[in-house]
Amino acid sequence: MKKQLLFLTFLLFTCRFASAQPFVYIPDSSLRVILSGLNPNLIVGDSMDLANPAITSTTTLTLIHSTVVNTSGIEYFINLDSIEAQSSSIQHIPAWPPNLRVMLVCCCDIDSLPPFPASLQTMDVSFNHTLKTIPPLPPTK
Repeated sequence: MKKQLLFLTFLLFTCRFASAQPFVYIPDSSLRVILSGLNPNLIVGDSMDLANPAITSTTTLTLIHSTVVNTSGIEYFINLDSIEAQSSSIQHIPAWPPNLRVMLVCCCDIDSLPPFPASLQTMDVSFNHTLKTIPPLPPTK
């Protein structure tokens, strides 16, 4: 009985600790390397720790000449103000950060874009030869 109670206590503690650590899978290994450069504890294995201070303190993300193909995960950087991704291998952008103002994603391989955040002020998607349409632009303020 004592061993069972000890095991249950351990199990409850483990489950509570695990749920207190929000992680999001980052599918692109090149993006994981770049994000690790923001804070060495931001990436754990193949996932991003959403409780890491870099999530709220990062304002600029530079992916110039990168081999990043999929940007899944950048949408969690709530204070990200600008993304520069010229001449990158980016093909898939599932979502933008909510407060993005400057987006320079030219000379990449993207063929579609997610809806733009209302905060967007500057955009360059030139020389994305497979990009056929862009979403509606946010209203001007």
